[in-house]
Amino acid sequence: MNVATWNVNSIRTRLDHLIRWLENNRLENNPVDVLCLQETKVTDAEFPTAAIEALGYQVYISGQKSYNGVALLSRAPIETVTVGFAPLLGDTVADLDEQKRVISGVVSCLRIYRRFPYKRLRQVVIYLAETSSELVYQQEFIAGGMRHHYEVIRLWEQPSQVFFEYPGLLPFAVLGQTQNRIETLQQVALAVDGIADRQMQRDVAASTAVLAGLVLEKSVIQRILRREIMRESVIYQEWRAEALAEGRAEGRAEGRAEGRREGEAALVLRLLARRVGPVPEELRNRVLSLSVEQLEALGEALLEFSALAELEAWLEANQLSESSDS
Repeated sequence: MNVATWNVNSIRTRLDHLIRWLENNRLENNPVDVLCLQETKVTDAEFPTAAIEALGYQVYISGQKSYNGVALLSRAPIETVTVGFAPLLGDTVADLDEQKRVISGVVSCLRIYRRFPYKRLRQVVIYLAETSSELVYQQEFIAGGMRHHYEVIRLWEQPSQVFFEYPGLLPFAVLGQTQNRIETLQQVALAVDGIADRQMQRDVAASTAVLAGLVLEKSVIQRILRREIMRESVIYQEWRAEALAEGRAEGRAEGRAEGRREGEAALVLRLLARRVGPVPEELRNRVLSLSVEQLEALGEALLEFSALAELEAWLEANQLSESSDS
């Protein structure tokens, strides 16, 4: 049985992508049987159940307006579907269930064998960054009367060369077992340059940069990977489009210009959080006060940031410059 998970980050925004993925998945030789969705951000009534059921999937949902929200899409029925932490961990955690973050169910192994007699049930947990925590060596989850076994892959124990077999695995190579991570990243960069599909090349480059940041300095990554390709990645473009859409919706009452500025601000704050971590309220407010032109300039500059101090310095220089010009 194949199980996949997707942080869909708004089912409304991603519905076309989801439908296209489900349609293509049905044509695969080894299709996904259960798809787990997080961050659906709609109520149960607003979930596009009919559109997904039309593709042959059964839908189980626990929705919440604007935040959280989870769902299970399955080609076969799921038994004993429960919602929330409490059914798994007891009533002492019931207060956590105000937020819709957990949905679970039981799939009978007997039925799986009858429904999919030639498929082997296998769950794998993959750890990216090396750690001394004992949790990465556990292969069993126990909660109440439930006992669940799974396999574990610790990437730092896997030979880096195995990730060069497929383009989609290239971003993981630098996290693998290697004598020299910089040389491995250089080899990945050469492999990325050899990808004929331009869009795939951009996305693999962007993903490589993100994962390489777990083990290498930013300056090393930027020296080896071509930054202009990463900027053109559909991942970056999707963040930008989503933030702009949210900003336009929120600012519609105050006009198109303000909606665009709010969208740019949302994108910049999201990218800053990924680059330098949580942005303090004082700095956040200063970013929100920037003009569209300043936000666009900051969006380019932050690709070089590695600490909050660089954001503060940029704001001091650019807001001061703006004040002097006026």
